[in-house]
Formats: sequence, C-alpha cells, structure tokens
Amino acid sequence: MLKERETWVDNLKVFGILAVILGHISSPPQVFIFTWHMPLFFVISGFFIDTLDTPIRFIKKGLYRLMLPYLVFTFLALFVESLKRYLLGRESLDYSSELYNMYVWMDGAALVNTYAFVLWFLPALFFSRLVVYYACKYISNIYMQTLTVILLFSVSFFSDIPFAIDNALNSVLFVYIGFKIFYLYSKGLLNFKKAYYFLMPLLILWVIYLFYNFPGLDMARKNYNNIPINIAWSLLVILVLFYLSNKLNITSRVLNEWAKNTMFIFAIHPYTNNIADAFVKLAMTQGWYVKFAISIVILQVLIILKKKLNLFKYV
Repeated sequence: MLKERETWVDNLKVFGILAVILGHISSPPQVFIFTWHMPLFFVISGFFIDTLDTPIRFIKKGLYRLMLPYLVFTFLALFVESLKRYLLGRESLDYSSELYNMYVWMDGAALVNTYAFVLWFLPALFFSRLVVYYACKYISNIYMQTLTVILLFSVSFFSDIPFAIDNALNSVLFVYIGFKIFYLYSKGLLNFKKAYYFLMPLLILWVIYLFYNFPGLDMARKNYNNIPINIAWSLLVILVLFYLSNKLNITSRVLNEWAKNTMFIFAIHPYTNNIADAFVKLAMTQGWYVKFAISIVILQVLIILKKKLNLFKYV
C-alpha cells in the first residue's frame, strides 16, 4: 500500500486525468484513450489498499472518499441538468426514474441522462476495493486470491446488479493487479525505470495493433472488443505510462495539487468541458485543443477555490 506520496504516482494520476478530459471532448486521441484510461485508474486505486486497516476503518474511508462524493455530485448533476433544460426550454427529466437510477442502479447506463454519467466509477471503485481488500486480507493463498478475482471478473459479464456492483466485479481484476504491482514495487522487485518496461510493451502493443487496431473498451457498460486482448492492451499501455512517469518524475506544486484532486476533477470535468464547448461555439472558432485549454484553465481556478474555501474535503 502507498504509505508516502510517490512523485511518479502523482505524475501518473495527473496524466490519467488529463487523458480523461481529453477523451471527453472528442479529441483525435479519444479512441486510443478509451482503450486504457479506466483500467489505469482502477490499477492506481489498488496502490492505496491497506490490508492492515480494520474492516470498519477501511469501509469508513471508502464511504467518505467515494460514496459521499457520489451522493453530492449526483445531486449536483441532477440540479444542473434540470436548470439547463429549463433555461433552454427542453423537456424536463423524469425525476422518479432519474433518482431511482442514481441511487439504486448507479451504473453508466443509468446515469447517461445527466452530468453524472462519469460517476458510476465511484460506487464501482468502492465495492471493487472492498472485494480486493477482503480477498487479500483473509485469503492467504495467492493462487486462491487470484482465482477468486478472476471468477468474480468473469461473473460480472453475466450479471446486472444494483449499486454498480456488477461494474465493481468487472473492475476487481484491475484493482487487484494494481495492489499486487505496488506490493512488488514496494519490496524492490520492480523497477519501472528500466527500459524494457517501455520497449517490450511498445513492441507487443504494435503487434496487437496490427491485428486488432485499437481494441474498443467501455467499462461503464462492460463492453469489451475482445476480453483477453483488452486486458493485455490496457495493462501494456499502463506499463509504458509507469515507465514514463518514473523517468520524468516531475515535481511541481501545480501537479501536486492536481494529483491530490483527481477525484474532484473527474467529477467536475463534464461541466468544464461543456462550458468550453459552449465558449468555442459562441466564439465561432474551432479546435479541440481550444476546448481542452479552456477546460484546464477553469479546472485550475476551481482547484484553487476548493483549497481556499476548504470545499469538498473528502474529494
């Protein structure tokens, strides 16, 4: 488990959240980004699982850091979407249906009508971390741990369970891999600065690309182009990013703040992207890079305000 801040992990989180923002403004690299961006965040989350925590403490931390933000930001999403529809004279939402979807189903398909569409990640992450925590804490045999995780991952494709639990089971494999990777790293058994963590994955990625192009992946709806290929592809891209983050090892106050606020940025970026899109249309200009730049600037202002006003403490 990650005890102290690792600069390369901060770099990795910032790179990941920038990729998410870029992917959601229909930029040219969108297709590529969507093949690995969600697995990356689930893998990183595995770094922060501490099996020395008591179950009560672990669950309490998850509720504060994941489920409480989910409740806050789904309510905000519903309010903003309602206000937007009213101001634009559009058909109002079916509130009973939306509330049921938000607080019972919680998955990507259920949240698609509002700005909450990205928030399925939070309950999925809460429950997937819980599964990995219990598996690694109470199943001592690593083979049984791995078999349990693989079985749960497999079951997710044949289930549709409320509270995004089927999404959580679908994410368990990546969270578990992240937990094991960081365990080996902390023991000095992995050194991501070595060139073969960059060159070998790149070579294999190129071979996969020749046969499959960019293998499509939509974890929100459990849509995999090819399950083994999707898993291999995303993990290979993540290894390349591990290498680059270790090699660059950039330190700056701005990057540090972005790394600490990735969950907040994840929840709020649909709004800033939408504002950026509206600005571009009003200015009658073009370019995804303009939208990206505007969204980044607005997010930076919001991060500063969040810190100064001590808002969203657990996000």
